[in-house]
Amino acid sequence: MSVQVIYDPDCDQNFPRLYHNQFQQWINGNRRFAIHDGTVLDFDQAYVLNGLHPTTSTHDPNPVPHVTVRLSNPSLRSQRTWYILHWRVGGGSVFLPRPDNEDSNRRRQMRRKEKKQRRQERERSSRENRGNDSTQNRATGTDVSSRETGPPRGTVPPRGTAAHRGSHGGDSR
Repeated sequence: MSVQVIYDPDCDQNFPRLYHNQFQQWINGNRRFAIHDGTVLDFDQAYVLNGLHPTTSTHDPNPVPHVTVRLSNPSLRSQRTWYILHWRVGGGSVFLPRPDNEDSNRRRQMRRKEKKQRRQERERSSRENRGNDSTQNRATGTDVSSRETGPPRGTVPPRGTAAHRGSHGGDSR
């Protein structure tokens, strides 16, 4: 019996047109995989989610483009669970040995969304703090870029006067 291949409506339409026969032949010859506990599962359905894309992860660091495939069997489908396969046209496919399901995907998406919101809030707060620093300088009426320190230029006492001698710390005679 061959593995049933189903294409998601969002799957790139070029993939089935170009690679359906090659993928069907490969998946029929590779329908059994060992999962995380060593148990070997026989899969009867392959659900192709997308077209070829080069994403990487800790489980699959290979940047060669792959399609993401959900593998399942009747028992897994009754639990609304599946396993993920990254299939590559020229070989180097990777089976991820941990189960996946909608709940874990939803939780993962929520964690990513929360992390993104925290990062954006930190960036917004940082921008506001930088803006407040420059606003505070303007609010005091003090232009920090032109504030003078020391005597004004061009007002050095004439040479030979007592004030001139005092400004150099000694007698100029």
